[in-house]
Amino acid sequence: MNNKRVKVFIVLIFSLLPACATWSTPKADGEPARDQPVEQRLTANDLEALMSYTATLQLLSSDELRREYERVEANYNKDENITDRLKLAALLSVRHAEFRNDTRARDLLLQSVGDGDYDSQLYRSLAALLLVMLDERRTLEHSVEDERRQRQALSKKLEQLRAIEEEIDRRTSPPVITPRNGQPRTNSGS
Repeated sequence: MNNKRVKVFIVLIFSLLPACATWSTPKADGEPARDQPVEQRLTANDLEALMSYTATLQLLSSDELRREYERVEANYNKDENITDRLKLAALLSVRHAEFRNDTRARDLLLQSVGDGDYDSQLYRSLAALLLVMLDERRTLEHSVEDERRQRQALSKKLEQLRAIEEEIDRRTSPPVITPRNGQPRTNSGS
């Protein structure tokens, strides 16, 4: 499984490289270079903030998650932009969230990956990464659930075998029949 994650991160890095290639270094005073498109100047900071935001969600309590979900949902309903869409998808996919909805998160991520109106490869790459991680988690959860069902079935069979064994042990031994020659013989036909 770790090998699969390594491949996902390598794909992400290579998908981000073309966007990075158009950037020039910032000026000494920290201001972005003027030959860089405005969208890309903003995207690098926004992308970093989104990645940090996604990681931070895992640390929030249930109440904090609920408040953040309500805030982001309201923002997204007001203005359906890609940033709020990605934040909402990240929130909906938090494992311990009471409002967790992987199906809706997946739909939002698929919209982000295929969003032709927004011309940012970085956002689409992040959405693709989140989508792969969501699908991987779903696959793992299905595997765990299948293993749990198999374990329960095996436990049930084991209980049935134990019950059969106890029933066999409870049976009385077959009656001893004394033949005419004085040798004891069991009723089992020997």
